[in-house]
Amino acid sequence: MDSQKPVLVTGAAGFIGFHFARKLLEDGLPVFGLDNLNDYYDPALKRSRLDILEGYPEFRFFKLDLCDRASIEALFRDHPIDIAVHLAAQAGVRYSLVNPHAYAETNIGGFLNILEGCRAAQVKHLLFASSSSVYGGNEKTPFSVKDNVDHPVSLYAATKKANELMAHTYAHLYGIPCTGLRFFTVYGPWGRPDMALFLFTRAILAGKPIDVFNHGQMRRDFTYIDDITGAMRLIIEEPAQPNPAWNGTSPDPATSTAPYRIYNIGNNEPVKLMDFIATLEDCLGKKAELNLLPMQPGDVKETYADIEDLSLHFGFRQPSRALSLTVGGCGYGSEPSQREAFRAEAEEIAAFIKSQGMDAFAEKYACGPARVQYANKDPRGFAEFKMLLAGHSATGMANTQLGCQRERPSLYDLVDKMKQAYGDKITCISMPSRYSSAGSVSDSETLCRNLGMRLESLPIEGPFSAYLALLEPRFEGRAMDIAEENLQARVRGSLLMAWSNKFGALLLTTGNKSELAAGYCTLYGDMCGGLAPIGDLLKTEVYGLARYINIRAGKAVIPEATLTKAPSAELRPDQTDQDSLPPYETLDDILGLYIIQNLGAEEIIERGHDAALVERIVSMVGRAEHKRRQSAPVIKVSARAFGTGRRIPIARTMYEATPRRG
Repeated sequence: MDSQKPVLVTGAAGFIGFHFARKLLEDGLPVFGLDNLNDYYDPALKRSRLDILEGYPEFRFFKLDLCDRASIEALFRDHPIDIAVHLAAQAGVRYSLVNPHAYAETNIGGFLNILEGCRAAQVKHLLFASSSSVYGGNEKTPFSVKDNVDHPVSLYAATKKANELMAHTYAHLYGIPCTGLRFFTVYGPWGRPDMALFLFTRAILAGKPIDVFNHGQMRRDFTYIDDITGAMRLIIEEPAQPNPAWNGTSPDPATSTAPYRIYNIGNNEPVKLMDFIATLEDCLGKKAELNLLPMQPGDVKETYADIEDLSLHFGFRQPSRALSLTVGGCGYGSEPSQREAFRAEAEEIAAFIKSQGMDAFAEKYACGPARVQYANKDPRGFAEFKMLLAGHSATGMANTQLGCQRERPSLYDLVDKMKQAYGDKITCISMPSRYSSAGSVSDSETLCRNLGMRLESLPIEGPFSAYLALLEPRFEGRAMDIAEENLQARVRGSLLMAWSNKFGALLLTTGNKSELAAGYCTLYGDMCGGLAPIGDLLKTEVYGLARYINIRAGKAVIPEATLTKAPSAELRPDQTDQDSLPPYETLDDILGLYIIQNLGAEEIIERGHDAALVERIVSMVGRAEHKRRQSAPVIKVSARAFGTGRRIPIARTMYEATPRRG
């Protein structure tokens, strides 16, 4: 295998493709990643995976559709490719009953384009994904690659069987070494949100019933993603060879006189579906409500991999993982204390979902599998996802490692440690102006008292009045406007930076993602600081996190008035944020689609948003780029954060309402 030539990985933004591409990159191999980023499930999850891959200098991404024959031909013609790993496909047994044409177009037509590209480029090894679904109506277990697989029970399975036949044909006609891999129920971090692990977890936490087919009488050979990619890493190094013992009178389906091989990659230890559900219940500390249903068309009762050939040829051993210890790749072990920690945090999530006024927010963020996977976490949802933020900001501010008991400490572990070790070093500064409400001042005092933090007060009326007096002759005849409003923010910024310089303190800027996106922030004012701990949280997410903190504490650590009054910068009488911005619920929904999911304006409008409002927000985001280039570093917790995760040119003649995706 030539370590200088890139390995082509199709489906690089998919579950298995992402993990295998990353494994190759970690081994120092260059990778070409190909994906069309379709919306079979949330494209934001795929973008999030790509964000990680694009952090490797040896990775290059091609946004191409397998069905685009000309583009695939050009890819193989214009770039050196010795090894191709074809993992892109239209996945899902059940979806094949709904949209069969997608399977024929992508899985058969698209695969033909890859085969033709491999033929033209004289590829030295084609590794391609098949599926355990090809075993279809077979009842003899474990499933062996030597078994006949001529009775598929879903169109998805039929397309995968067709892929094996097509690959054998090209191996026979053109001598292309082709190796097919039948994957068995793959699970793990960054998994597909349509898989049972995430569907069941989300439903259980939300108190909703889960659909259990064949009344639970099913078994699956669950295989952890690292075992899949580990086997692939072995196989890719050894191109398929002809089997000299192959006999046409008693043909071995897994080999040939051509350079062609088929392998199962599975756990070789199936798990009963009801045991799987019980494991989830145990980890989540909550019973599932079961909706027992008959067998679903296209499904099979059992998958069970015979991995003898894989073990014989590559020394692959039966994985030692027990499903009960690695649900979702959560990393919690079997010790009672560890499982209790998992259970306790799951209960917090359930409380959060049920909290008053948070149903819509919880539905979107608390258990959304795609959102959870952005943080490469197990399926516990919002709490762990946001706790990651607390961990980063706490260690950054203290410039030290906090000695918490668990690898991923909870928010209150960190708060307690900070209060114990750094309470006397954390200073909160209130800087009231002539426009500050009495409620804002008292709320800041209450908040600091609840957190046990030191509070200093530096009223800005003196320096603000001095600036106004200095500028008055030059501003004569002009009404007060944004110039005077921003002057207040800059007075505050100067005072904070002076404090930081004098005492060697890290200044945290409090701007959120909504404000940074819309440019609703002041350069050299409220944007001053060395770290933006909530800069990747939308305004509604900040409110949600605040409510969660209060729920966790069992009291209003953050004053309720702060969460219920109209948000305002208080830079003029009776000012509110909505004087300049749409309601945050609407703004954040559009920003999420535009920035995180990378949709164009037309696509956002098609989802029901007002066209003029969408175009206005897209324009605001574009015009504010120069501010974001001068902002403090943002801690990335979403699929696309401002900074290295998303940048656009500053100097442009216009900001299009429908920019190209990608």
